[in-house]
Amino acid sequence: MSRLALDITAPHGWGRACRTALAAAQAHTPPPTLSRGHRVSVSVVDNATMQQLNHQYRGKNYATNVLAFVAPAGLVVPPSPHQPLGEIILAEQVVRAEAKQYGKPLLQHLSHLVVHGYLHLLGYDHETNDHDARVMMAREIAILATLDIPSPYSDDVRHA
Repeated sequence: MSRLALDITAPHGWGRACRTALAAAQAHTPPPTLSRGHRVSVSVVDNATMQQLNHQYRGKNYATNVLAFVAPAGLVVPPSPHQPLGEIILAEQVVRAEAKQYGKPLLQHLSHLVVHGYLHLLGYDHETNDHDARVMMAREIAILATLDIPSPYSDDVRHA
């Protein structure tokens, strides 16, 4: 398995949860083999920034909980032992509000969204069709189970 390097910009206490969730995700769904390790960036932003990004890149004018941006193929970076895989961006206020709304511990909800974003970086998609949504959901549930986090889903396979 390749090494995973992380760049995390997050509120106090969130960094460890992000690292743990990404390590579990990589262990159970490794990225494509590259000659070097992989680098994932995780950033936590405010709702205004997330709304702007969601509108700019997805045409949706609201703050969403998580966005994932795959690093362009052939991205030239300074010499590094790690190949960029992509960036996961989370909206702090949305994540906090959803955890409260769903009655879930904040760090468990955060972990779910980090795993969700990581799977998007690997090409998993829940918006194309129900089959792909079920495949992604099953992968998320399996990864979260290794962290002793219960399934975040009820009947909605497109949630998150």
